[in-house]
Amino acid sequence: MRWLPMTLALSLCGCAARAPSGPPDLHYGRDLCDECGMIISDIHSAAGYRLPDGTLRKFDDIGDLLVFGARSGELSTAEVWVHDHAGDRWIAATDAWFVRDVALATPMGRGIAAFAGKDAAAGFAQARGTRVLRWSDLQDLSGAPAAGH
Repeated sequence: MRWLPMTLALSLCGCAARAPSGPPDLHYGRDLCDECGMIISDIHSAAGYRLPDGTLRKFDDIGDLLVFGARSGELSTAEVWVHDHAGDRWIAATDAWFVRDVALATPMGRGIAAFAGKDAAAGFAQARGTRVLRWSDLQDLSGAPAAGH
């Protein structure tokens, strides 16, 4: 029973271990995509998600994330992150604006780019003759179940 006071103290102070959250910490040129097994090297197409238990999935292409997530059934509880195609930062998928164009070169040819801002996405979409999508739109197109951020 010596452990009881320590366990109680940790839980009361909020020091109990929590599953990690937030965007993935990728090691470009070393980490492998969970869907295709290729090395993740293109920062602008990278994506990832975390499950509630802290399990991290990493992808070289947003489309690979959608395919893997739909097949595994994990997307409905995942915290999903995509990389800004026009910048150098991670975006929660639910906050991102997407452009899908089959002619867009991405690591696995899935043709999806994410943007932090609606204007950047709209300009990119207009130049490619396509439209801007939200995360739920992408999931509808891919058949993936609804996911968290």
